[in-house]
Amino acid sequence: MKFLLETIRKHWPEMPYDGVAHVLGDRATIEVGSYVIPKVAPQDIQHDHGIRVLLAKDAVSTGWDCPRAEVLVSLRPAVDATYVTQLLGRMVRTPLAQTTGDERLNAASCYLPRFDKDTAKQVAEEIMGLREPASGERGAAVAKVMLKPVMLSRNTEVPDEVFDVVESLPSFAKPAAAPKPVKRLLKAAQAFSQDALEPDANKVAHETLFAVLDGVVHDNADAVASARSRSSPHRSGRSSSSAARTR
Repeated sequence: MKFLLETIRKHWPEMPYDGVAHVLGDRATIEVGSYVIPKVAPQDIQHDHGIRVLLAKDAVSTGWDCPRAEVLVSLRPAVDATYVTQLLGRMVRTPLAQTTGDERLNAASCYLPRFDKDTAKQVAEEIMGLREPASGERGAAVAKVMLKPVMLSRNTEVPDEVFDVVESLPSFAKPAAAPKPVKRLLKAAQAFSQDALEPDANKVAHETLFAVLDGVVHDNADAVASARSRSSPHRSGRSSSSAARTR
């Protein structure tokens, strides 16, 4: 544990000493070198902004929700697709459940050196909606999951004038078709349910849609009754004919 914390500090010297906590169920306060690491309840992590590094065994994959988590390092092996899905599913949510103009700030990073690569790739494709999930239940889709991201830096051999010209070129946002209202409503309901803001959001959304349809039927009762009476003879005829063929 000391090696882990010192490695983090080596690359993040500004990390506060009191910004480390743990959720190890079998331990109380832990003292490691100059670090005094208190135990916290998983449900308190999201709202305690003093916690910058969390040490855990299983809490990240089960019973833990912290949208502001941005980096995950797992040192345990994993092959089971369900476990990989649970863990990655918690991390691929947009950090802070918000979006910014900086693509890097909209991303979460997972370092999983001992995860089975084929399983991780399969789960990533399910998250992006490229394949049907093995569980049969599809969660919120993520547009892009990169398995081997590469940080690109500016080529110092290219003259500054070239970059000035590129930056001066006009750019336009790619037009996108407006999402359908019903699809937007159901997608919002799914997000509310996943973030536990409204556990029954999906039910409420469907009941609202049904109420709108019932209202349309009520307001056009005469037209509906007329259409039903005109179609009834044809329906009866088809039923009788079908029954005769069956016999």
